[in-house]
Amino acid sequence: MQRILICLVIIVSTQLLSCFSVDAVSRKTIRIGLITPPPHMWTQSAQQIAKSIQEKYPGEFEVSIFPSGQLGNEAQMLQLLQTGAIDFAFLTTSELANRLVEFSAFYTPYLVSDSKQAACLLSGKTAQQILKSTEKLGLVGMGIGMAGMRQIVARDLVLQQSDLQGLKVRVTPDLPLTDFWKLADTAPTAIPLSGLFDAFTNGQVDAMHIDFENTLRLKFYEHAKSVLQTDHMIFPMVALASAKSWRQLESNQKNYLKILFEQQLKQLRDGYSEADRKFKLLLIERGVNVISLDQEFFANASKLWLDRWQNRTPYVNLLKQEAMTIKQSSSCDLKGKETKQVLASDDKSSKKIILVGDVKSE
Repeated sequence: MQRILICLVIIVSTQLLSCFSVDAVSRKTIRIGLITPPPHMWTQSAQQIAKSIQEKYPGEFEVSIFPSGQLGNEAQMLQLLQTGAIDFAFLTTSELANRLVEFSAFYTPYLVSDSKQAACLLSGKTAQQILKSTEKLGLVGMGIGMAGMRQIVARDLVLQQSDLQGLKVRVTPDLPLTDFWKLADTAPTAIPLSGLFDAFTNGQVDAMHIDFENTLRLKFYEHAKSVLQTDHMIFPMVALASAKSWRQLESNQKNYLKILFEQQLKQLRDGYSEADRKFKLLLIERGVNVISLDQEFFANASKLWLDRWQNRTPYVNLLKQEAMTIKQSSSCDLKGKETKQVLASDDKSSKKIILVGDVKSE
């Protein structure tokens, strides 16, 4: 199976690279890979980035966006980035946490209270230091985005942590998250987002570690007896560039793209501050009983996780210290306010943005 997987990645890489070499005669093709479907806020941010690039460099770049995991799972996309077969990707921290222990700090339970505080934390010094560690993998960290706070959706009634005991809980396949759910006496089960609906409805998994957005858009709530607002973890997204592709760009292009990604990711983080609340209200409007639970729900699992993981990387305590400061403050400077004028473009003409395999999804 491993040989087949490696061969598949090589074949996809070869096809993408050959496509690049043909286009390079007249224009450069920029490819952006994501696991999220077209309506998702990550994909919408990628589309905005594509539009801005083509307005800034008319005729020089064609941008193709591959949503819904069309280029493979995150491990495969990471390999494509390393070979230069794709140029950018929006990835969860899952595969990175398996390769870089620094990223395990993002899984610290109850770091912040809500998505607004999460947005602040992910713009801070410690998060940027963690991002920089991606250079070890032949990548360039373009910035950090996020999705909503993590909640629990379950097929059966769950009112206390013991009700989860022994249940198969869908997680992303990374060590720190899997460890947390094992410590919570559950059976963590890795299922890709694209296959989660079927897995949930046919009983392959009993519950999931998810946000309000996907609970609503993918209609998991229609098959659940419990939607619990636990806010037990943040969920960063990492925007990455291929170092091989990055080296081919001119200095002014690199500067522009850095600013562009920073601006869009800031808007994405800020957007989730409001979106989390909106998605929750939409679920309630559909008759969903969203039960709010405090930190006592995962108190034991959280303590056990911290005892184990804070000794593996200093970034756990560094993030906790920053988070404490944020909780005690009434505001947060997320930076990036000065980038809007820099990114303005006088070219208002229509540009070609290719959203590959644009399948409608709610």
